[in-house]
Amino acid sequence: MDRTATAKGVKPVIFSHWLHRAEASCRICHGELEFDMIAGTTPVTEADNREGRFCGACHNGEFAFSVQEKESCPRCHSGEMSSEKDKFAEFMKKGFPPTEFGDGIDWSKAIKRNIITPAGYIYTPGSAMISSKVVTFETKIGGVSSAIFPHAPHGDWMDCSMCHPDLFPLDGKGLARMTKPAILKGEYCGLCHLRVAFPMNDCPRCHPGMSTTQR
Repeated sequence: MDRTATAKGVKPVIFSHWLHRAEASCRICHGELEFDMIAGTTPVTEADNREGRFCGACHNGEFAFSVQEKESCPRCHSGEMSSEKDKFAEFMKKGFPPTEFGDGIDWSKAIKRNIITPAGYIYTPGSAMISSKVVTFETKIGGVSSAIFPHAPHGDWMDCSMCHPDLFPLDGKGLARMTKPAILKGEYCGLCHLRVAFPMNDCPRCHPGMSTTQR
């Protein structure tokens, strides 16, 4: 995260999604704390954090180390991506269910097996998405099976407002434009599945009728 840090002579913040998602659901940061879904676009300042906004909502000395303590600054403002590999390798020793793609962790299975129990909220209890509906999207590409969207596993991480109505209008309008090129540009499902959710090349997870040889 380097929106202004380098320009001010401070090392950029290294934010590890894998570390935080083990403790907090997506709805906390991208819902309650109002972080934009696109990295680097939220105007976070040191003053905001010290006032208890953004990172400061959790990094208050109660839930996580405090932004009020000056000695804590290098823990985020390290500017060193190389150290993350060693941290992640240690993190993986918790015995996470493996997957072939992405960071190698099947996060949904990790929740089901109680390996992680990410918090669902800070301020507003009961905000989780509870629908169990599975939506089917017919594909227009020959030989490619229909895609499915199961609400239940997404509800472990998100609430309804994170998708509706901005990404997916509830009246169905605009879904005709939900094409693979659009998704690969970061629209619709691609907003998450090109960044922190399992990647697009794990095709059978959305297209269950597709064989692994069709990737």
